[in-house]
Amino acid sequence: MKEEEIKQKIGGNLPLNNPEDADPIMPVVPPTKWDKEADVVVVGGGGGGLTGALKAVEKGNSVILLEKEEKTGGTSAYASAFYCYGSRVQKAAGVPFDEDKIVQKYLFETGYTANPHLLRKMIKKSGEVVDWLEDLGMEWEPEKGGYPALVPKDSYDRIAYTRAVDFIYFLVKVGKEKGVKTIVNTAASALVREKGRIVGVKTTNVLDGTTIFVKAKKGIVLAAGGMHYNLTMLKKYVPTAYKGVGSVSMCLPSNTGECIRMGLGVGADTAGFDSLIGFDGGIDLREVWRAVV
Repeated sequence: MKEEEIKQKIGGNLPLNNPEDADPIMPVVPPTKWDKEADVVVVGGGGGGLTGALKAVEKGNSVILLEKEEKTGGTSAYASAFYCYGSRVQKAAGVPFDEDKIVQKYLFETGYTANPHLLRKMIKKSGEVVDWLEDLGMEWEPEKGGYPALVPKDSYDRIAYTRAVDFIYFLVKVGKEKGVKTIVNTAASALVREKGRIVGVKTTNVLDGTTIFVKAKKGIVLAAGGMHYNLTMLKKYVPTAYKGVGSVSMCLPSNTGECIRMGLGVGADTAGFDSLIGFDGGIDLREVWRAVV
């Protein structure tokens, strides 16, 4: 049965599942003429990319943000809550910040597979991010979206302030006001290297297939790290998830790992593979595919 017929039977897109889908994506040579350019190019319009784009603009850079989907937000737009530690609003509410206990908590939840240095850095920075958003005008409301804004006073556990989609809308709004230029329906397909330096991104318009080269005069931020809709990458890099998490039916079809593969293609440092905290749900579409085929 052909792939298109399988899609029609089960609906939606099929995850990537070919041997080459986990190969590094090697950089390409510069074009004779660039189509667009900015100081900083951000690949991926989720929470990380939107934040990076806004921070780059705040530092005086022109920014182009590339998003594969028809709108920004990525996986973050579907998250149920925003979590952080040690922010001003938490401290004002009397919630203690015990960094060591929080690190140990998450190390336990990951089966002690997480990189403790990166984990500690993320925990420490989370409160700073909330403070930064508050300084930009983001208001934190208790009990919004059904999530309690506070936990018992003696608890060091996470605090949910708002649905994540609320801060996504906020980042999009402020980014637009400050000059972030967003281009949707545009997928990064390769990094561009010249004389040993990464100088831009080769992209493909997902609607008409045209190629657009975007020059980055100062740097590129790869912020589209999801790969859970790429079964080959999961099997190679996150075998615990591949074997133990039953379904990818709740994952966005856009999370196919090209940014990670592009990073691997230019020798980027890596950490955190095969470390996860899983939320399993939905049906195991892999079994459906096998049955259909």
